[in-house]
Amino acid sequence: MARPVNVLMVEDSENDADLVLRELRRQGFAPTAVRVETGPALLAALEAHAWDVVISDHNMPNFDGTEALRLVKEHAPEVPFIVVSGTRGEEHAVEAMRSGASDFIVKTRLHRLAPVVERELQEAELRLEQRRMAAALAESQQQLRQAQKLEAVGRLAGGVAHDFNNILAVILGYADLVLKSMPAGDAHRADIQEIKRASARAAELTRQLLAFSRQQVLEQSSLNVNEIIADVLQLFKRLVAEHVAIELQTEDGLWDITGDRIRIEQILMNLVANARDAMPGGGTLTLATKNVEVSAPNQLHKPPVAGQYVRLDVRDTGEGIAEDVLPKIFDPFFTTKEEGKGTGLGLATVHGIVEQSGGYIFVDSQPHRGTAFTIYLPRTSEARHPEPATSTISEAAIAEERILLVENDPVARELIARMLLEAGYQVTVADGPEQALSIADSAPVHLLVTPITMSAMTGMALADRLRASHPNLPSLFIAGANDAKIDPLEVFDLGDILVTPYAPVDLILKVREALSTAHS
Repeated sequence: MARPVNVLMVEDSENDADLVLRELRRQGFAPTAVRVETGPALLAALEAHAWDVVISDHNMPNFDGTEALRLVKEHAPEVPFIVVSGTRGEEHAVEAMRSGASDFIVKTRLHRLAPVVERELQEAELRLEQRRMAAALAESQQQLRQAQKLEAVGRLAGGVAHDFNNILAVILGYADLVLKSMPAGDAHRADIQEIKRASARAAELTRQLLAFSRQQVLEQSSLNVNEIIADVLQLFKRLVAEHVAIELQTEDGLWDITGDRIRIEQILMNLVANARDAMPGGGTLTLATKNVEVSAPNQLHKPPVAGQYVRLDVRDTGEGIAEDVLPKIFDPFFTTKEEGKGTGLGLATVHGIVEQSGGYIFVDSQPHRGTAFTIYLPRTSEARHPEPATSTISEAAIAEERILLVENDPVARELIARMLLEAGYQVTVADGPEQALSIADSAPVHLLVTPITMSAMTGMALADRLRASHPNLPSLFIAGANDAKIDPLEVFDLGDILVTPYAPVDLILKVREALSTAHS
């Protein structure tokens, strides 16, 4: 089969041009050609089309090959330029080659033309591939630098957030205890409420820091994204106001994913809020879901790993994102909003949650044409667990329950013990695993409350050892930022997780749930 080739001919003789094209056809090419005779015509042709090769005469009455070569090198330097001339002089050939011509062929030896064209096409393809590889390498290096920067910031933020969460847990806990002891009309109740509100805002900020650094403890379960969207749709409508229309394009029979429901809602909330801000004059916000099977990875805006995914799209018709801003939008603390109107953690948080959930996020945006965020979350094969049945526990039953609390931080230990005692439980405290094992050998234990991470052994290892003497002992594991890499399946058979910081009511609800499950 003849090889197609786009040829731009600089030739004043139509007959000579036909001769060149016939020779190319004879030697296996299928040329598509345009012939020009002047400089302006040459420039117009270069701007109008992409050419595989330029074949130019050397001597023409009104326009010579040297000037044609200069124009081609200036406006289309990657296109091979071959001189075909009736002149035999070596000095012309040397001059042309020095000026950048790919080759010089005498018209009486046109049998050389096709091999030269073939060589130049192959070299052009090689140069193009080299440029692609160089661009891909540069992109990979940029991504590596970005990943290293985020990792460094993430380690710092994660460490700070972990310590800060522990402090916030104490502040929130004691604020609640003080509030409970105050009479309804106490003048200081409003002050304590304000302490709680400020602590809650600080806790949310630490959650964002942990999310973008992928150090957040996720409470994973099987979820359906369509159901989450339906549950929060009314909230979204209030968030975007009347001038923004919300359009749903959700697929029936959507697959389940494994994720933390609160964090999936956080993803949606951040993206919806960004879309609202991008449409101050009104527009349309589209939420779309779809089952997608990726069989050919490494495509643009597709996951790099083959598999089945739930695709979530959040699109707006707003102002779009500037090209120079687009690469920075997931950077922590980067924001284009006015000072005081954004922390720069919204999209960084979204990116971190998606990655920690095993998914991928892509963005496509053009100024004044809107923005589309596309998220791929892996399909889960796990069946959904039914919601635990709630039950009421009498005060008498609570008073008979003995909780073994393990905590090496004396401040946290005293606070948790006080919360449990005020809820009516019997509490025995231990400052570490060894003391906990010793206590359990000499006293009944109905529930273990322990940190996941301890110096001597993990909370799961302690729970496993206690079950030797206390079969089916339920456990409640308190998780901090350092426990983000713990697989929830490791604790699934042993108990439940409570993530710091938490309010006293969260602790008591988790304790009651664990004890109710043990009795059922």
